[in-house]
Amino acid sequence: MVLTMPSSLIHNDAEPVYRRVLLIDDDIDFATANADFLEEFGYEVKIAHDEHQALDILSSFDPQIALIDINLGQSNGIDLIPLMRKIRIDLICIMLTGNSDIESPIKALRLGANDYLRKPVNLEDLLAVLERCAKTQKLEKDKRAADIAREEATAASQAKTQFLSTMSHELRTPLNAILGFAQVLDSDSNEPLTENQKIIVDFIIRGGNNLLDLVTQVLDLNKIEAKGLDLSAEYIPVSDIVKGSIDLLRMRADQDGVQIFNQTANLELPLLWTDREQLTKALSSLLSNAIKYNSEGGTVTVACENIPDHKLRISVQDTGEGIPIEDQPSLFIPFERLGREAGKIEGAGIGLLLTRQIIELLGGNIGFESEAGKGSTFWLDVPLRANMH
Repeated sequence: MVLTMPSSLIHNDAEPVYRRVLLIDDDIDFATANADFLEEFGYEVKIAHDEHQALDILSSFDPQIALIDINLGQSNGIDLIPLMRKIRIDLICIMLTGNSDIESPIKALRLGANDYLRKPVNLEDLLAVLERCAKTQKLEKDKRAADIAREEATAASQAKTQFLSTMSHELRTPLNAILGFAQVLDSDSNEPLTENQKIIVDFIIRGGNNLLDLVTQVLDLNKIEAKGLDLSAEYIPVSDIVKGSIDLLRMRADQDGVQIFNQTANLELPLLWTDREQLTKALSSLLSNAIKYNSEGGTVTVACENIPDHKLRISVQDTGEGIPIEDQPSLFIPFERLGREAGKIEGAGIGLLLTRQIIELLGGNIGFESEAGKGSTFWLDVPLRANMH
């Protein structure tokens, strides 16, 4: 008994998805003839005539597909499925039967067979079944790989969260102690510091605060990525946010000789529907950058304007060096400082990324425009009504 080859397939050069086939049949002529047919279509075929041969070849040949005759002399080909799957769990098993009953194929499918064909088998049908089963198997394999990758990513994210939480405690505790002692030294009127000592203590305080800010930023970024940042929305006067953010940075601006102009003062502005703490954090980040990267004796201007889509734009304009156009695409890449890593200005390069993620969680957007040598303007578009994610 042989397979019938349709003339339309004789010159088909398509490469099969899975190539290695183990054909198990006790009819030597049938097995040989059909192996020859399959090899013409790019398959690599090994033949087994009984259960023992099949298991031996399975171990050495490592086939991807097994064509199994249900009636193997004294044996039942259906019983081979679980035995073969112990050796290769993803083996595609296709049953061949010359019987007209439906019970045997159904039993085979229940035991894990991927499909079955009746003898005599048309080659076109066989090739279609081989391709369909192989593609299905590949999809399942890809899905398993994706599931494993997802589980590993989740585990890695949880480990990172735990590590950062531990790091926060381990870093913040000694940092707060260092800052506390430095501030005591700085404010001790009974034993005032010498000029050189004050310079050193000021350096400790500033460096400690910068490191504390970095730890806070990393933790906030991790909370957002893990969807663990709690938001509490309310209607808030925009003037409160602007004034509060400026007050936080006023001392830093004075130290750097930068003037801050608040053009929102005395304006009648609408209420914002937002989280006070997170929006203040986002605006303070823009103000901090505008001060840090400003020119000596420069200015920072905060303004507001209504824009479409029921949003209010809060803009921060500086008179610094500006950002070269070739560097602008890298502005929101984490830990990217645009070549200023060795400069005097402190920072880790995650402030803008954190600001963007915060404002997007609040249902808004961040944007900017900048010209080298003329300064930059960054803005936050904040919803006037409920639109938080």
